[in-house]
Amino acid sequence: MFELNLNPELVVGILSGLLAFVFEYIPVASKWFDGLEEVQKKQFMLASLFAVVAVVFAGGCYGLFVTQLACTIAGGVQAFQLLFAAVAINQGVHRLIKKSARG
Repeated sequence: MFELNLNPELVVGILSGLLAFVFEYIPVASKWFDGLEEVQKKQFMLASLFAVVAVVFAGGCYGLFVTQLACTIAGGVQAFQLLFAAVAINQGVHRLIKKSARG
């Protein structure tokens, strides 16, 4: 039988890519996001990715779901590393799916 094992890296990776897709192709989100200045876009996306990683880490600490991240300093460091991976995935997906210049 098929078994899907979702580890924190996979969950954060999927959600990071999904954020890039949502703010590029979902009309309401795309229109709002396009109205932001470049610096605001970067700040918003970093804050969103930080929130994703924080929810995954805190959710495991509070027993909301199993994340395989320890609630220790080492687990916090691993979560911080996940943030860097999330930014890389998000920006990679964004560059791959970005619409051509809007007229």
